[in-house]
Amino acid sequence: MVFKASVTFVLASCIGQLQWTWFLSERPLYDVVRYTNAANGPWGSMQLLWTQNIHNPLATLGAFILVATVPLDPIMQQLLTQYDCSVLLNNENATLPRTNMANNQNLAKLNHPPSLLNPTVYDPNDKIFWSCSTGNCTFSEFGTVGYCSSCEDLSTSILFNTTCVPPQDRAMPGIHKDCPQGNWPNIMSSLNYSLESSQPLWLNISSFPLGPEAPDVCTTAIDFDWRHPYLTRAIVLVGKTSNSDLNYFLGLNDPLMNCETAASAETWRCRGYGAAICALQPCVRTYNATIKAGYLEERVISQSSSTVWGRSNSSTSSIRSRWGMVDKYCISSNDSERLKYEGYKLGGSFRWLAYNVSQSPFTPPGQIEPDSLASSLLQRKCLYLMDEMISDSFAIRALWQDFVGTVQGSGSGLYPPYSTLSSKPEVTYFTGPPLLNLLYNKSGIEFEQVQRMFMNFSDILTAWVRTHGNETNSEPALGEAWHHATCVQANWAWMAFPGATSLFTLLFFILVVINAEKQHTPVWKLSPLAWIFQGPTGLTKLNGTKTSVNNMESKSKDIVISLLKNPS
Repeated sequence: MVFKASVTFVLASCIGQLQWTWFLSERPLYDVVRYTNAANGPWGSMQLLWTQNIHNPLATLGAFILVATVPLDPIMQQLLTQYDCSVLLNNENATLPRTNMANNQNLAKLNHPPSLLNPTVYDPNDKIFWSCSTGNCTFSEFGTVGYCSSCEDLSTSILFNTTCVPPQDRAMPGIHKDCPQGNWPNIMSSLNYSLESSQPLWLNISSFPLGPEAPDVCTTAIDFDWRHPYLTRAIVLVGKTSNSDLNYFLGLNDPLMNCETAASAETWRCRGYGAAICALQPCVRTYNATIKAGYLEERVISQSSSTVWGRSNSSTSSIRSRWGMVDKYCISSNDSERLKYEGYKLGGSFRWLAYNVSQSPFTPPGQIEPDSLASSLLQRKCLYLMDEMISDSFAIRALWQDFVGTVQGSGSGLYPPYSTLSSKPEVTYFTGPPLLNLLYNKSGIEFEQVQRMFMNFSDILTAWVRTHGNETNSEPALGEAWHHATCVQANWAWMAFPGATSLFTLLFFILVVINAEKQHTPVWKLSPLAWIFQGPTGLTKLNGTKTSVNNMESKSKDIVISLLKNPS
């Protein structure tokens, strides 16, 4: 408003001044009206443009600029935009738990593994205790000791052996393609899995109920690799049942849906069996994180995954080993030279380096020898350590009670005497370890669900390690606290029109001043007194009034006029 008022004031004054140049020659008296209207607003300026055209170029320019000021108000409103923004608070800090060392001092606190892995869907807001006074904080990349998971589908390695067993009381209709009428199929599913470092592992499951026993439908086992004792492997075997060939859900007695395509037919749910091996192992994870409106969201940037850890070389057998990992993105050039001198190969694009931590028998447990490279790397959060005891048993203890075991199906029509002549066995409920039973999902289990569950396991174990790390080497990750505010943004593109208007107005003003000086016209602008005092019947000679506006205004205060009613 102020800008437009200033521009129009200058334009009106200049147009009013130009009328005196126009009347240096004889002109129609009505031109006084035209110039007055032009100075009063855009409509009068448009009329002046129509009548004057280029007869008075300066007046035409001024009238054009004044007409162009019409859209100034809406354009000026676009110059600034308000938006919600965040303002950094320099005197506030935010923290998230992390650790560079997981040792045995807090392992004893894990007394109840079931409480650790429930619920199976990981939510950092339930497991991670953060500090953020404003409820809106950001964290740049930080690293911590944690756990990683991986799964491999072994369904093609399952071996099946079907035997036909006659029922004990009365003949049942044949319900399997390989069994004659009146016989019950006993389907044995076997998985032979072996590691290079261990004996072959046979995992068997039978779908045939013997006597009052319920059939086994899903089983798990833990495998141990002596070369990498920190690595925990869990094998999941979902056995084939008579319902697998009938394309029926075992637990719902409903036909399988969406199994028509070749791709879907190869899924665990559609074919009715499957096997997988999943690994949980200590690793280093790097995150960035945000807290918005009091809700924490973390994103994994990088992780060492299956990278082999280095092992400490203890000078005494009484000291347990410690596993080490170095982040190459963190170390300095001097660190690189020292590592090369000690025999480490730093070439390649890989980020993580197995580090063998030398341990003296005189160094207290949970500490690193001072003035060593390991001590320097640990202080700068470039070295990550995990004690052998926690790496060997932590994941196994967490899985053992809730996941390792066998899921069995139970129901009235599963074993003799049969309660129905139905061609399909009736399974009404399943029993077994809670997490495994949840994963089996009444025979709706999929390989992707196994992967997601172990990813959740690794997240939950990582959260526990982060919040129970070695007190000396668990400095929290520091973030920035932000305060919500309303910010103003300048839209510079919209400045072009007001800027051009200002520039042309200034140019017009300069030209009018030059013109008035050149034509020697008094500076009367829009003053009506000039017409009274200086017009054809002016009072200048009679009263000796000078030509300046101030003098005319001063003299007019002493003159009294009135309107004659009904003039003759």
